[in-house]
Amino acid sequence: MENFEKQLKKHKIKTRDEFIKCLAQRKLILITDKKRAGDNKYHTFPYCKYVKFEYFKKKVLDNKEENGSYYSFNDEEELEKCIKYLKMISKKNIRQCNLCSKMQKNSDLYFVENIINIEFENDDKEILIEVVLYKMTKEKSEKKEENFEVYEILKPVVETIEDGKYYCLYQVDKITIFEPREYDSRAQRELERDSFFITMETPEPDIEDETYDDYEVYSYHINVGHGNCSMLVLKNENGISVWMVDCGDYDFKTKSYKNNIAVCIDYITTKFKINKFFIDKIFLTHPHYDHYSGINRSIKKYIYKKTTIYLNQDYSRPAQTYNDTRKYLKDNATIININKIINNPKYKLPYLDIIYPDKTIIREKTTRHKNQNVDVEKNPNNASLQLLFNLNKKTILFTGDLEKDGLNKIKNCQGKINQLDYYCVSHHGSANGHERKKCPCNGISVNSIADCINLKKTRCILMGRNKAFNGIYCTAVTNELKPIYSEWDSKRNESVFLEIDWQNNRIKHKRMEKKC
Repeated sequence: MENFEKQLKKHKIKTRDEFIKCLAQRKLILITDKKRAGDNKYHTFPYCKYVKFEYFKKKVLDNKEENGSYYSFNDEEELEKCIKYLKMISKKNIRQCNLCSKMQKNSDLYFVENIINIEFENDDKEILIEVVLYKMTKEKSEKKEENFEVYEILKPVVETIEDGKYYCLYQVDKITIFEPREYDSRAQRELERDSFFITMETPEPDIEDETYDDYEVYSYHINVGHGNCSMLVLKNENGISVWMVDCGDYDFKTKSYKNNIAVCIDYITTKFKINKFFIDKIFLTHPHYDHYSGINRSIKKYIYKKTTIYLNQDYSRPAQTYNDTRKYLKDNATIININKIINNPKYKLPYLDIIYPDKTIIREKTTRHKNQNVDVEKNPNNASLQLLFNLNKKTILFTGDLEKDGLNKIKNCQGKINQLDYYCVSHHGSANGHERKKCPCNGISVNSIADCINLKKTRCILMGRNKAFNGIYCTAVTNELKPIYSEWDSKRNESVFLEIDWQNNRIKHKRMEKKC
């Protein structure tokens, strides 16, 4: 009997966060009632109107279980182990609630595009986290940017979901609950497409010997709201080469920035007297929409068969939008799996040092990776390539959205980060793209990336939009790095893009033209 009592205590729901987490995990919830006649009922997902925090608060938190208790179980089998003891102490039968099974199920399917892992409080002192979702409303949904929605989700619920997975959404007592739906035919279609792209044959990288030491270099960092989009223009007597690092053109809250990319391309075309503008190389740091949306929307006509796109082909990302982008690139450009360069020194590019990762990063280990030396990383941000370009004796580091867990793993940075000429601030100026607790190179403790950079030498470039999400821009980032911004100039006038002339370190903003 004592064992049953001890076992039952483990199932008891005692706090508000425990209650919310049980809902989020879609657990079987048993509610006992000492005052009312009739059977005690257990509730199953999707829950009926009686599974409310208000009732839990009155019964458990306010009355300290004088009127009854709440218990959670993973399934009916787990409940069955305790049911005899529960019947004995409550002197009531236990049965399933009939109302729960009649609740209407939601048919809309959502893909978790991004979890903005910055906590904040609402008026009720609840901890919330913003989550970006892509809504697939129909079997053959037309892909529209309006399909993106930003939700403020309770932290205990966020802990039950994963970036890059498919879910249906339900409202339970004003709490958004996610039900996994990988088996949905729409999700299955995208999972199959993703599997094709990560296993398809791609060419071996060219063995390059061009160092670009005798080229003039200009970099352009375009204001695309909460996203990254940069271009490198390399010029010598033989002509012009244009490279792109990331290409976001869409802000989840302020929408499209396609026009800013178009204006920058027109400016470059005119400045360098280019007859026909093409992009020769594209480097994608990681597969989040705010870093690749413009490939399929803004720069299609500038991509040709000789355009080389470098990306982590092995990283699974079954997003409809990413699959569409990969299909376009497969059909119209040359995809190079950058892991072939990371893992084989003979393919090392003389102008590029990939300081992280030092091996292939994948999302999930499968039988295909059985004997491979790989790292598993669920968070796409921490799979961000750290691309250090060395062009005409100057260096720039593109960081994508690497967060502190990734920053703490960089082993190949000694003598590099502290010698940078230009540093692109990670994760749009958020704290989690700035904090660094240790340097694996020499084992010393640091507080942030600012302790690794020579701020007397390095110009820091911040790409993003202030207040796009809670905690952006982080005050510590702006105070410590004193960056220049793609969003605005030194007088806070909104910019179209930021131009840097590497020859003389001249900074110039193309200001947004005011509408009449």
